[in-house]
Amino acid sequence: MPSPLPLSIIAAGFIFVVTAPLVPAQDSPETKTQPLPTQPAYRADVIVEADGKPRLQITNYSGSPIVAYATVQLFFDYGTKTSRIFTRGYYDSCTSERHPPIAPGESVTEQLPYIEGSDERKVRAPEVRAVMLGDGSSAGEADWINAIFARRIHYYERLVNVHDLIAEQVHTGLPFRAIVEKLRVANEEANAKEEANKELLLDEFYIVDNLVFGSAIGTLQANGRESDSQPIKWYVEQLAKRITGLEHCAPGLDTIRTHLAERPGLDHPTIPPPSTH
Repeated sequence: MPSPLPLSIIAAGFIFVVTAPLVPAQDSPETKTQPLPTQPAYRADVIVEADGKPRLQITNYSGSPIVAYATVQLFFDYGTKTSRIFTRGYYDSCTSERHPPIAPGESVTEQLPYIEGSDERKVRAPEVRAVMLGDGSSAGEADWINAIFARRIHYYERLVNVHDLIAEQVHTGLPFRAIVEKLRVANEEANAKEEANKELLLDEFYIVDNLVFGSAIGTLQANGRESDSQPIKWYVEQLAKRITGLEHCAPGLDTIRTHLAERPGLDHPTIPPPSTH
């Protein structure tokens, strides 16, 4: 596996800068060409803000918005003497309204795990494994670009499932509580399906399943009334807008499906293994 894209550290007055080159759009999502000898796609820093807490900062140095990136948090296993992936993180403007595209020259920050009173200079920052830009170019490892793609497809399919399930009930007169129960059952069935498919990494798709179904259940419980179908109709409209937004993300969903399906020896979209040496 190629080396992960390292971070620079900004703390106690020091800054160590490491940058990542772009792979041209015509070869994306595969990384066949040599890196461009031009400006980097982005820079990842660990910064300490006024509140004294460390944060990961991603700054876009390219000429196109950053639309997605993937990070991993490693920990060292003293038993096996290897580093393993502890957590993954995904920033994807196509799947979350809280993740807007990062415009050229702009930055976003996210909190890092931190124990109050510890030395912020020793914080183990996540490693940025892949960055995707709005023009189709990318930086990082092909497997992690595929991870972003696979997660996006799965998110889209679950949104469609939830939309169709709720839309079918709007005019049936089914009690509100019964609609919520149908969503719970569908969530359990989706989890069971993922568990049966051993080629898919369970925790990633469990999270997406529970996010989409859990959001629908919570929204309906907070806004629905047994005698009023209007909140349900409104939520169906919101789901339709999110589905349309995903359908207009680049690259297109059909392009992503074709790319993932053509990977040798794989019948389903997969993502990187849960550990690395």
